[in-house]
Amino acid sequence: MITSVTLTPAYSATAVTLHGGATASTRNLSKVEGLFGPPSPRVVERARPGVDGVILDETRFLDGRTIVLEGELWGSTGGAALEDLSTISEAFTSTLLSEGKLTVTYENGTVRWCNVKLVDSVQVAVEGSSRLVQYQATLKAADPRLYETTLRTVSFPITPFTGPSGIVYTMGTTSATNLVNSGTAPTSPTVTITVPLTANQQITELLRFTVTPPSGYQSISPWGATQVFEWTSTAGTDIASRNSTTATNNAVAVVDSAKRTVTQTLTNGSWSQRPRATSEFPLLYPGTSTGTWTYKTTMSSATGASCQFTYYYAYW
Repeated sequence: MITSVTLTPAYSATAVTLHGGATASTRNLSKVEGLFGPPSPRVVERARPGVDGVILDETRFLDGRTIVLEGELWGSTGGAALEDLSTISEAFTSTLLSEGKLTVTYENGTVRWCNVKLVDSVQVAVEGSSRLVQYQATLKAADPRLYETTLRTVSFPITPFTGPSGIVYTMGTTSATNLVNSGTAPTSPTVTITVPLTANQQITELLRFTVTPPSGYQSISPWGATQVFEWTSTAGTDIASRNSTTATNNAVAVVDSAKRTVTQTLTNGSWSQRPRATSEFPLLYPGTSTGTWTYKTTMSSATGASCQFTYYYAYW
């Protein structure tokens, strides 16, 4: 059913094999528990203060996964097995400080991964002169989703046009663009907005994008509402005049929905203004969402601006 399980520490790009692969004769997982299937809901339900009898039910939210790995290490000698245990232990303990990447390969070739941390001591059993070492490790995936390995990219270009007196404008709203999540769980995209600026130009107007969930979700509250992320409330509102003093600057905003962070930069300075407080970090539900983005400025370069969504299909 599972042909390979690896753990990649945050400090290294080299994966440590826990099961299968080239170490199939010396490393084996006899049990993988908690990694597959629906994650646990938050079992929190309480009465709201007042006399209306309304219950605040948080069971619609999901908890992280607790993953238990039970493994065996075989060595040419008992000492060799214990030395191999040191390699395994280093990979596990490295996740105490920063998440490691647990990757699983199914027998049909499908590969899934999630980020994990060690949440309990690694229990080890050694029997006398036996060449077998048994261990149990408990990991926690704060994000309970499993992801594919292919990073998907969808771009929203806006074509510039030349107006009176030869001034080039990049402005308008894109038509609806499909954002497909072929997985079984919602996925959190990263959105990168790039605005090329030529010398002595600036962004002074509207900048926003929206995501409308698949039709099957639109009748379900609160998931069905269109998600809006914007820096301004109306066109013409200044968004801190992102100035360019050279001919090669790009104003870039990166919205990371998974980490819920916004990074805004300009080659010759940073963007000081944050998006509106009502902005929502986008989430792509299984199926086809539709996205649009709007960018309007009176001072942009002929190369045009772009909005790019990158994400992985997500699974339970």
